[in-house]
Amino acid sequence: MGDLLEAVAIAVMRGAGVNIEKLQEPVSLKIGDIELKGTYDVKIDGRVWDIKSASPASFLSKFGEYGSYNKIKENDSFGYIMQGHMYSEADNSPFGGWIAVNKVTGEFAVCEAPEDQQEDRKDMLEKANETIKTLNSKAKFEKLFTDVEETYVPKSGKQKGIRIPTGNTTLESTCGYCEFRKHCWPKAVLHEKVTSKAKSKPFVWYNKLKNTEVKNI
Repeated sequence: MGDLLEAVAIAVMRGAGVNIEKLQEPVSLKIGDIELKGTYDVKIDGRVWDIKSASPASFLSKFGEYGSYNKIKENDSFGYIMQGHMYSEADNSPFGGWIAVNKVTGEFAVCEAPEDQQEDRKDMLEKANETIKTLNSKAKFEKLFTDVEETYVPKSGKQKGIRIPTGNTTLESTCGYCEFRKHCWPKAVLHEKVTSKAKSKPFVWYNKLKNTEVKNI
């Protein structure tokens, strides 16, 4: 889906007359005693940009009306900012930011990186260097997240309006997206969200699933 939306985004930008200088450009960067290779999405007007397909919630909160470079920086668990600066450093160009496409509505959003980005780039490259060194040193893996207590608020009865634990715990959202979640959470199970009232309930990762039904939601 991401690859298809990226191709559509490029076609739309070309049709709109956007000056695309480079597309799917392979680059390499010497960092942390290794040569790191990758391919960035697009270069427009001298700046390297990353194209992202996003869910409606992510589109609004990260890239769209309520998002920004600084908003992404506050909780960049996927390393979007580091990735962007590393690609642009390898190309010896400024980082432009992200061109995001809402994969449900087809809307576009342009989320620009600040023009003055030298300090951020220096910081990101130093962090990448330290990360690579840590991985190469075979240091002990450290789990950074804890599971989250699931709660609900009854709509009736003596406990109406009071937040009540279900007895279950869920994985933090970052862990839910991680392909290596089973390393940290070997007992985690994917199950319909117990506290959801939706006809088609969303699925979430539970670390502890004690109760599968909650009354008076």
